[in-house]
Amino acid sequence: MLISLKVQTFAIPIEGETCATFLNGQIFFSAEDQPMYSFQATESTTAPKVKTVSENIEVAGLGAYHSKSSEFLLVAHDEVIDVYDDKIKQKGTIHLGGIPDLSIEGGMAVLQSSVNGYPSGAVAFAFEGEDGTGVAVGSLNAALAALGIPADIEYNPKNKACDRCESAITDDCNENGFSTRRKECACFAGFTGRSCSKTTCLNDCSGHGKCDGPNFCKCKDGWTGPDCSFIAVQAKYETMANGGDGDDPAIWIHATRPDQSRIITTTKSSDGEGFGVFDLQGKLLQHLTAEEPNNVDIIYNVTVGGRKTDLAYAACRGDNTLW
Repeated sequence: MLISLKVQTFAIPIEGETCATFLNGQIFFSAEDQPMYSFQATESTTAPKVKTVSENIEVAGLGAYHSKSSEFLLVAHDEVIDVYDDKIKQKGTIHLGGIPDLSIEGGMAVLQSSVNGYPSGAVAFAFEGEDGTGVAVGSLNAALAALGIPADIEYNPKNKACDRCESAITDDCNENGFSTRRKECACFAGFTGRSCSKTTCLNDCSGHGKCDGPNFCKCKDGWTGPDCSFIAVQAKYETMANGGDGDDPAIWIHATRPDQSRIITTTKSSDGEGFGVFDLQGKLLQHLTAEEPNNVDIIYNVTVGGRKTDLAYAACRGDNTLW
């Protein structure tokens, strides 16, 4: 069965990677090395105000636990899950064991019911470890008790009253908006007109395309992007594979022969771990072993041993060195 849902989008300060929701409609979201933000969800065509919750809370994954008397925000990072109350005051930390060199990589789900082996529910998240990657599952039983949080295995969101619900989507607005108290239509993004019956596109497709649906631009050749404002660039080459998860590249630029410049990437997985050096056609020229290097950078004209040279360097997570 295929079910179609109408969705809305609005600008946020970061490229969000993980989120969690409280029952009052407060949405928390964040990403690696980014602040944590929140907004209040309501049935409205107006974008909500995004607030900064904290610039100091490290986040890889977010989840929520709903007890009978309060709600708690679970914030996963590295090898721990920090627990905050509904005022975002830290209540405690859950330390995770059983996986050598554990690093939580993102995405967290919370099970709030009793199943075999998990009498008080469970938490699951994606991870990297010494022996590979995968999804880890842990019991909440001892963790909740240690933090003084009563387990609520009878939790059901359907039992919570909706005290923030507003006007429903209506036929009067062609199912493309809400009917306001003034009996006017507030249209979803991509729709316009008194009854939201007409489609519209962002920036009218910038003059480089045709509006072919609600906020959907069919761009002319050579243009791309949600509003056809970006010049389309087609890749000519792709680097050869070098392990499981090459990323964080830098480009060293040859001083007199730009065609001899080099691309330097990192690989953190055991397969291909270290640095890869490629030519501009993507051919692997050299592999240098290092322990979980991250974020390559280049510095030029450094004096080393009485001569000028260029350096490529990165922080290595595996042994806490600069390589």
